[in-house]
Amino acid sequence: MSQNYIWNLLVAATVASPLLFCSAARADQRDFTLVNDSSAEIHEIYVSTVQTNNWEEDVLGRDILPSGGKVDINFVAEASGTCLYDIRVITAEHEETTQGNVNLCQVSTVIFDGNTLLSQ
Repeated sequence: MSQNYIWNLLVAATVASPLLFCSAARADQRDFTLVNDSSAEIHEIYVSTVQTNNWEEDVLGRDILPSGGKVDINFVAEASGTCLYDIRVITAEHEETTQGNVNLCQVSTVIFDGNTLLSQ
């Protein structure tokens, strides 16, 4: 291989390397972890802006959050920039718990203890 080719390859790798780590550095400030600190399985989790009168899609989809488990909930960059959200969990026993007006710009963890949703 020629030295010019190797030099160009090194320059390209140096320029491109910061771009590889951009997505991790650009995590949305509203991303949070929901911890299931109850004895029940969580079958549904809904996160909707306070301006919305209906619940968005179940963020768990077909998954189940077992007792003692946790799930990271991440926002897409194009989503509304609002910070205030309502969060609802529904257990396997169809018991619903809702916490309104959670400021996800200041919260990194939400804990479900079986009765309430606690923001930290």
